[in-house]
Amino acid sequence: MAALHVHQSLEHAEPLAQLTALAVHTFARGRGVGRTLLEEAERRASDAGCARLLVLSGQGRPDAHGYYRHLGFEERTKAFTRLLR
Repeated sequence: MAALHVHQSLEHAEPLAQLTALAVHTFARGRGVGRTLLEEAERRASDAGCARLLVLSGQGRPDAHGYYRHLGFEERTKAFTRLLR
């Protein structure tokens, strides 16, 4: 399962695509399912006029981080959050 969100960026003229979810069942991992989902998300983002694809991943997910690096993503952003309640 993959979820893609496209929205207008304030810092860039072109819209920004964000992969908000990518999940592959344990039994299907290592078979190219994630790569196929990501390629389709990239195609849809490109068709929407996006020049970049953003993926946010929690600090406690080193396996996911390695996977995204393996697929050519660069670690470039530091994010901060604060609970409101």
